[in-house]
Amino acid sequence: MLPATLAHDVKKQVLHYLEATFPMRDPQVEAALGLFFQDPEKGLFKGPWLQLKRPFRLASNSGGQFFELHVPFTPFRHQWLSWQRLTSKQNVPKSTLVTTGTGSGKTECFLYPLLDHCLRMKESGKKNGIKAIVLYPMNALASDQAGRFAEEILRSDQLSYDTNINGKTIRKAHIRVGLYTGRMQPGQEDRSDSDNGTYRELTIISSETTGGKPAYVAITNRKEMQSHPPDILLTNYKMLDYLLMRPKDQRIWEHNIKEPSLLQYLVLDELHTYDGAQGADVACLIRRLKEHLGIAKGSLCVVGTSATIASGEEEGQTDPLDRLCDFASSLFEENLTPDDNGVVTEDRYRVEEIIRPSVENTILPSANECQPGHKETSIDFAHRSSPYFEGPEFPVDDDNEWLQKLVERQDVADQSKYKLAIEKQDTNTKWGLALGEWLRAQPLFHQLLQVTKDGVVLWNDLIKTLSRDDFDIR
Repeated sequence: MLPATLAHDVKKQVLHYLEATFPMRDPQVEAALGLFFQDPEKGLFKGPWLQLKRPFRLASNSGGQFFELHVPFTPFRHQWLSWQRLTSKQNVPKSTLVTTGTGSGKTECFLYPLLDHCLRMKESGKKNGIKAIVLYPMNALASDQAGRFAEEILRSDQLSYDTNINGKTIRKAHIRVGLYTGRMQPGQEDRSDSDNGTYRELTIISSETTGGKPAYVAITNRKEMQSHPPDILLTNYKMLDYLLMRPKDQRIWEHNIKEPSLLQYLVLDELHTYDGAQGADVACLIRRLKEHLGIAKGSLCVVGTSATIASGEEEGQTDPLDRLCDFASSLFEENLTPDDNGVVTEDRYRVEEIIRPSVENTILPSANECQPGHKETSIDFAHRSSPYFEGPEFPVDDDNEWLQKLVERQDVADQSKYKLAIEKQDTNTKWGLALGEWLRAQPLFHQLLQVTKDGVVLWNDLIKTLSRDDFDIR
């Protein structure tokens, strides 16, 4: 799917519908109506707009000092800063708000601190009781994230192990994660207590069963969670409300009531959704949870994640981070301020850090050559059109000049290791690496980064700006 082409096609189809629905006998009226429909400033259509997000900055190290748990990747800087605050390894976890863009890995900001904490609690002998609660605004999101937790646990040798049961190798988890959601309408309360369709432990569903990739599922059987509470409870605010009220669910809290300090973390994902009446409900719910378990103010590490910082009429007078902290402090009944780095924001590479020295201006292809083919995917279009711009052809060889430039930019001591790592990649990844290095040296790409560095740009304004700087685009 090519967004610019798709937007053009949608506009064309809507115009065709309007012209057929409102035919005008007078040619002058028809022309005036057409001008109204297509006027770029006051017409019917707005946009499209373009937003080009630069990559998130990587941390200077893996963050391994924060955990006993091995982290299999180099984190972004905002993830590293979150881990620094949230880790319980030789540290008192500090309440944190994470406000970074979509696709920035906000889940990882709290996932690893939670897993590491639960692992060390187990090793210290505290196997029972809930150590962390994560609230999601939607069941679909909770279910998806439960799979993320389960996969991370079952793929880690520190968090899980293999055992032989009846001649079959079964993966067992050291850390228990439970997904406690469901519709609570009359007559449906106990529907998920049955063994049918629920899971009493973290489970890998094989690819033969799913017909695709293996699936990782959390504990979903309610009786099992009531008898043996999970280390990490994933739920929504309505379900948490039932867990605090219903007599039959009280067993899930028995260990936490005996030892209130067991519950270390409370996470609210998509924090911006808890506003208005729903926000008031959740604020009261959090206070009831603390009261129910005997947790004093300041004893619970609260975490909020959001890709959005809400705006309002007073945005010009009040700093958005201050307003966010005021909102979160009221919601959680905890003190959060931006002054102690309690708000972790995104950090992206500057344009100057991304671009490479310019090569000679590339000869641009004709518009017809850039038209997408019938049912052509975006990756197929990219493969086909790259050579038109004198970019790398697909597939690329290991000795491709742009891959070589990528290797040469590394420290001398790391070049052979880096070259070997590239050679192990699949053909699409190799071509993508070569294309990326080629793009970073293109003057047109440099201009595009400069034009979009301050935010969203109207498509027509983008074309006008680029045309002023580069005659070939006109």
